[in-house]
Amino acid sequence: MKNIILISIGDELLNGDTLDTNAQWISEKLNSFPVKIHRKYTILDEKQPLIEILSQYVGKMDLILMTGGLGPTEDDKTQGILADFFKSKIIKNEEIYEKLKAYFIKRKGFYEEHNLDQAYVPDNAKIIPNNLGTASGTWFEKDGTIVISLPGVPFEMKDMMKKTVLPDLEKLWKTKEVKYTKHVWIVGIGESDLAKKIADWENSLDTNIKLAYLPKIGMLKLRMECFGKNKEEAENKVETAFDEIRSEIKEYIISENNTSLLDVVMQLIRKNKFTIGTVESCTGGYFSNTFTNIQGISEFYNGSLITYNYDIKEKIAKVDKKSLEKYGAVSEEVVYQMVKNGRNILNVDVCIAVSGLLGPEKGGEKEEVGTVFVGLAIHDTIQVHKLNVPYDRITNKSLVFNRTMHLLYKELKSINSDN
Repeated sequence: MKNIILISIGDELLNGDTLDTNAQWISEKLNSFPVKIHRKYTILDEKQPLIEILSQYVGKMDLILMTGGLGPTEDDKTQGILADFFKSKIIKNEEIYEKLKAYFIKRKGFYEEHNLDQAYVPDNAKIIPNNLGTASGTWFEKDGTIVISLPGVPFEMKDMMKKTVLPDLEKLWKTKEVKYTKHVWIVGIGESDLAKKIADWENSLDTNIKLAYLPKIGMLKLRMECFGKNKEEAENKVETAFDEIRSEIKEYIISENNTSLLDVVMQLIRKNKFTIGTVESCTGGYFSNTFTNIQGISEFYNGSLITYNYDIKEKIAKVDKKSLEKYGAVSEEVVYQMVKNGRNILNVDVCIAVSGLLGPEKGGEKEEVGTVFVGLAIHDTIQVHKLNVPYDRITNKSLVFNRTMHLLYKELKSINSDN
């Protein structure tokens, strides 16, 4: 097993200006290797904190991987700090120099000499090429520890990881020990209730199998990991263990191959050759935005009506004015009309309608804050479900979406089981 430390560098990560998504992404990719990530540090782009970490872990860890601090400005200090620590000379790399010249000529039509400063790199590091930006990465080795430094720009870092770092680590870390990971998506039961339900099984697991509960908004993922001499051995241990509990939690399992609830629903839509559309009020396009992030969605997604106020509900979704006045927009009666009319307007087999009170103000509606009505129309069958969501507006949108996908999943599964 390889031992790893991750470092995220940047003042903006500590003061809240930027969310650190790099560490999460890197951790996920490294999990395909037999590794143990011991620490994740977030530090200022300054000499002292980085030197302290390097001094503590070089010679003890197999890999220290850092992102950030490699830009072209004065506040990007990481490369100089690494050069000092590894006693490097900074030299001009002609290949990078010419590449940067071409980059700036293509981008601006000209270049200035200061644009090419990043062509000067440590002489005793392997250079990791950056095909999408100007800052190269570096790969140092000392006392059995690999120290890799990559840019903090996520799309640059990911490209460098995929094309250079991960393939090189795979070649270097060829080992007889293999890790098998199983992800099981669970919906319809909370983390604590599930833990209580499977406690005896969890306590009986082989010590080589590690079980983790990964809660998401409105759902849960179980991760089982095991190391073995080969993939077959590790996989057999995990699958045999899960066979013992599967029947007890079968009703809550969405997938066992890390396929998300949304992906499973879309697979069922495709399988049935259905078209789908949405009529949204309180979610304001959250459903349509999420759907259109899926490649190939145009095959079966017809579109969405965003009907936020009373007038638009009446004019666009053809909701009866008297119903709006009598029951309010957040009501079973109005959502029934929204989903029924939306199915016809959008010409779809499956229609979703959503209207609710996400707070904090109640406005003139009769229902309490946190009340959301979800309408589902599948052909001529229409259902309206009442949900209660307890969080802030943004989180509630995600929760409403996930709960709606679960409701739709159950209906689509029922249709397929009947066929």
